Amino acid sequence: MAITMVSSPALVFLVVVASFLCTSTRAQHSSCDNSFSFFEEGIAGNVTHCRKLRTLGAELGWSYHNTTPNVTLNIVFSAIPSAAGGWVAWGLNPGNRPQMVGTRALIALRPANGTLAMNTYNLTRDTMLGCKLQPSPIDVQVSNMQANYSEETGAITMSATLSLDPSTYNISELKHVWQVGSSVVDQVPQKHRMRLKNFDSFEVIDLTTGRGFRDTGLTKQRVAHGVLSVFGWGILLPVGISGYTVGVTAWAIGIALMSNSRHFNTFKGHRTIGIIIFCLATLQIMALWLKPKKKYEGGKIITDRPRKYWSIYHHLVGYTLITLSIVNIFKGFAILRPPPVWKWIYVGLLAAFSCVAFGLEAAERSGRRAEGVRVVAVGKTKPVSLVRGLYDAGHRCFGENYVQEIVEKAPQIANHLDRAVASLGRKPLKVLVQVNTSGEESKSGVEPAACVELAKHVKLGCSNLIFSGLMTIGMPDYTSTPENFRMLSNCRNDVCKALGVPEEQFELSMGMSGDFEQAIEMGSTNVRIGSTIFGPREYPKKTQSQ
Repeated sequence: MAITMVSSPALVFLVVVASFLCTSTRAQHSSCDNSFSFFEEGIAGNVTHCRKLRTLGAELGWSYHNTTPNVTLNIVFSAIPSAAGGWVAWGLNPGNRPQMVGTRALIALRPANGTLAMNTYNLTRDTMLGCKLQPSPIDVQVSNMQANYSEETGAITMSATLSLDPSTYNISELKHVWQVGSSVVDQVPQKHRMRLKNFDSFEVIDLTTGRGFRDTGLTKQRVAHGVLSVFGWGILLPVGISGYTVGVTAWAIGIALMSNSRHFNTFKGHRTIGIIIFCLATLQIMALWLKPKKKYEGGKIITDRPRKYWSIYHHLVGYTLITLSIVNIFKGFAILRPPPVWKWIYVGLLAAFSCVAFGLEAAERSGRRAEGVRVVAVGKTKPVSLVRGLYDAGHRCFGENYVQEIVEKAPQIANHLDRAVASLGRKPLKVLVQVNTSGEESKSGVEPAACVELAKHVKLGCSNLIFSGLMTIGMPDYTSTPENFRMLSNCRNDVCKALGVPEEQFELSMGMSGDFEQAIEMGSTNVRIGSTIFGPREYPKKTQSQ
């Protein structure tokens, strides 16, 4: 005989990861040591400040002297081109904000033939439109230019001495940009990659403290858009109005981001899918106002023609919407590039909520109320951290396959469990009695013919236990499982008749990852999902001595 604990379900979605896409907007300089690659190249000189820049793996070192009339700035910059035969660039912008247009740049080229060259360039709007970028004098006096290439790391390092007019370049708010490219043609650097990290390679730096700053407005909008999109369109959407509200908020922020972006065309596909999602979601919400009311007869739903046609439309649009949302969220991941762990967390949540959704659909097909089905997430051999992740996402109903995984050496006989509950001084414990419907010796549970007698014993003889229903485990061959489920359903009928318990108050726990939809259609009120949510079991390998 086996006993399963039952807990009341609750799904509370906690938006607690609002900072997972956040990028640091302020950084303190690091001490100049051998962790910076340019020291190994021997051209760092006497730099006193060093920083690892926030994008493209770039590094910057500098020292300055308040000479008259100009400030003397020694710099060393290092980065790895995005492909062999590429280029790296660093420069200053005298304008109101750090951006590529208007930058006075130092660019080091290393084309496919391996010839290393370095020169000064003016980046104009014509350059951004595709005109060739040719070397040209800049309004900053530059001397001691050097460039070096590391065969070991693939990094290009360049250094120079700059004479800066303090009325144009404020060393406390110096606007600088950097970039890397993948190819050089006829000594002309070609366009860099169109990725967010390339667009974000700019900041305002305080040379006296080494801190870097940037306008945090776009960063905050990106974080809000990303987090709200994942929770609104990616998780809460099937819930209805709440998911729609969160999703529309994310969509509006996304539209504002695109409108204010200089790189609109780069993410046009993501934006287009987002607009389609908004339109379909709006249609879906409006369709809820026209939803035919459910009709019940004998506790079961009657599907008439209007409801049938409405359901076809609702399911078609709904599944299209969910598919597009998932695709667009992964497009967002590709744009923002958060740590890989967040993708896996999202995939895990998708698996969990997919089980819930399919379970509700199965309940609807069987003519039962969807809220009458509980999804029990079975941790099996998985570590607590995985279970905790699902708990933090809002799921509240969990179980284990083995009693010893809940309480070490817990008694499995009803009377012992009854006394154990009494000794704890807690309120009565809800339990299900396992029935061996498959007749397999490897399965625990009471024989079907004896389930009525055991149910009576628990209900009438164990005052600290509340008999709540029956459970079973189907055979591994799912083609024969329906017979197991049908037998448990018959046992329920017998027990309900013997105890005078209404069937709607009786729990049935049957169905796992491979057959839970079928189990719901045949009356299950609890489905135990483990592998689909947490992955297959992981047993420790046995040693030869074992």
